[in-house]
Amino acid sequence: MLDFFAMGEMAMTEGMLRALRTVPDLSMTERSKSLKELHHVLHHLRVQEIDLLCSVCQLEPGAAEPQCHWAASARSR
Repeated sequence: MLDFFAMGEMAMTEGMLRALRTVPDLSMTERSKSLKELHHVLHHLRVQEIDLLCSVCQLEPGAAEPQCHWAASARSR
């Protein structure tokens, strides 16, 4: 699942770079700021989605203490 998010982030970054090339008036600082914002938003979405998945696993009957490592991994990337 983490690979899915990593591939999506790569595709979004490539799309953002292509879009930024169409705006010649942007400085390198503005381009860098745009990319940082994109990565911040994608990280936030990744953490939310994986937390949601982990919460579903915790609802499974008989799961005393689920050993879900997805959420910790998502935060570290």
